[in-house]
Amino acid sequence: MAWVSFGSEELRIGPGGVEYHCRVIIGLGRWQVPLEEVRAVALSRSPRSSNEHALKIEAWGRPIRFGQPIDLTDGLRLAERIHRHLQGLSPGRVIGLRTDEAARESMQVEILRSEGKTCEPPSDSEIQLQQDPGRTKFIGRRTFRLAEFVSVALLTIIVNGFIAFAVYNVIRRPQDWFVLLIMIPWEIAGFVTIMIWLSVWADQLQERTWTVGPGELTARTSIFGIGRTRHYDLSVIDRIELRRASIVEERKRSWSGQESDTPFALVLVGQAGGDRLVIGDLTEGEARWMGGRLSESLTGSLPNGTMPH
Repeated sequence: MAWVSFGSEELRIGPGGVEYHCRVIIGLGRWQVPLEEVRAVALSRSPRSSNEHALKIEAWGRPIRFGQPIDLTDGLRLAERIHRHLQGLSPGRVIGLRTDEAARESMQVEILRSEGKTCEPPSDSEIQLQQDPGRTKFIGRRTFRLAEFVSVALLTIIVNGFIAFAVYNVIRRPQDWFVLLIMIPWEIAGFVTIMIWLSVWADQLQERTWTVGPGELTARTSIFGIGRTRHYDLSVIDRIELRRASIVEERKRSWSGQESDTPFALVLVGQAGGDRLVIGDLTEGEARWMGGRLSESLTGSLPNGTMPH
């Protein structure tokens, strides 16, 4: 309701790239993608209704979503206009235009091979690189997202505030205890919103690290330094794969039902064919960049010369 009444979006396209602003009374966020990182303009069906569509500008990092929901006619016209403008600003390369992504129903898998050149990470990458003699370390920390934080916070406050008010009235008038029974669905909703709130906080505070040393790769996930560390023997690794989840799988993993902004994963596959390590929740740019850096660190460790590019 707040979005319908007070929400606004603004998309600016120029030689410097694409800039997106979102407001609901106050500014909730500003996203910017350099022009050279723009990959395509895509229009796909919304998971909520076959008559609603979602427009996004795909990039080397996270995409920019704009004008959601939007009907098919307006979506096609807007997608073509944005694509024409972006292509005019980038005459030396092809920017894609996809008007229906429903066909991507299965997982996409690519075996990464060395091409002698490592790409750079996207400008919005949440992963940092630390290199020491004989060791390469990737550190992943979430960027604080005000829009996600505010929306979950408001939902939690509204639902649980209503419950707190009812409980306060029951404390003042114990004879109205049956109100708590009537409000059981609200109490369940309040519990769910608190779980979502805690999940958002845990996601913001979580740190992921992957360290490649002589003959071993170490993966660790922690919050405030408390977490789990796993060790992997590189001698049993056969190849590295780049995988992109299907649209259905992306929507299952997203609490909002939208496609994920980070649907890619790097997978270290063992010689027996099983997945030894999955580094998930990556953008395509992050996955290919990490794959390239891993190839440099793992040179000579994997058989058959199967290395990421």
